[in-house]
Amino acid sequence: MADNVAPGTFQLIDQVPQQVLDSFFFYATLLSLKLLSNSVMTGKNRIAHKVSPNPEDKLSKAKSHPDVDRAVRVHRNDFENIVPFFFLALIFTMITGERLSQFYCKAIFRVFFFSRISMSICHYYEIQPWRTIFWFMGFACNAVLAYFIAEKIGTSADNIQLSFTRYM
Repeated sequence: MADNVAPGTFQLIDQVPQQVLDSFFFYATLLSLKLLSNSVMTGKNRIAHKVSPNPEDKLSKAKSHPDVDRAVRVHRNDFENIVPFFFLALIFTMITGERLSQFYCKAIFRVFFFSRISMSICHYYEIQPWRTIFWFMGFACNAVLAYFIAEKIGTSADNIQLSFTRYM
């Protein structure tokens, strides 16, 4: 930790260990590619089953198809879980303190990535209860990140409050 950074505060991004940032950017890129692949899968299913979300596209022979609906649900579920992960993981990488280690960051990023890939595969191929188990693993990763961030912010808020009372 830098000498000029007070305990319980956030580091600037240039003070974060390079391996942690590299890990974050690597898994964020993979998860972004996964979101893009969902678009391809949805489009492939729409074309194969001649289902279009817009009436003006004139591709539609049917209003919906179970495979298209499933692909759309997978895509929506990824947005609901991956986008918060981007923000939580970035904030988490910038937190100082002894609890933040390269091992824990990489472990959480890997588990989250594995859980999202596995959940999508299980969702596409209708594999239960594994779909729910993998969804919960990803949700737990986001919850752990949010907990540590909230705990650190609470500690920082206490320190700020104490420093203000010193001047009053």
